[in-house]
Order: sequence, then structure tokens, then C-alpha cells
Amino acid sequence: MEMKITFALILLFVLCISAFADGGSIAGKIIDMRTGEPLAGANISIEGTGLGAATGLDGDFNVAA
Repeated sequence: MEMKITFALILLFVLCISAFADGGSIAGKIIDMRTGEPLAGANISIEGTGLGAATGLDGDFNVAA
């Protein structure tokens, strides 16, 4: 019985690590609220990380981990 619990805990630990290890990305478009025009060259950053991006001419950005 104790062996099954130990195995289950190890399996759970490995699954949690692999869930956080997956790379991901955040993408979107920045537009001016008044005019609706895309904002080119706006900087996007994620606090607490070194991740960030700048928008393109069309206001699109993609921050990949």
C-alpha cells in the first residue's frame, strides 16, 4: 500500500513539472482606444519575467516563452 502511495506522489510530481515546463506564448493586438488604429512599436512586458515584445506595424505582438 505504501509503495502505491509513493508511486502516485512521484507520478503527480512529474506531471506537475512537465505542465510548467511547456513553452507557451501570449499574442494579441494593441490598438488606440480613441481612434481604433493599431499602435506600432508599443512595448509589451510580463512583470516578474524577462519576457517581452514590441508590436509590429499592424499592432500585433507575440511573447513566446
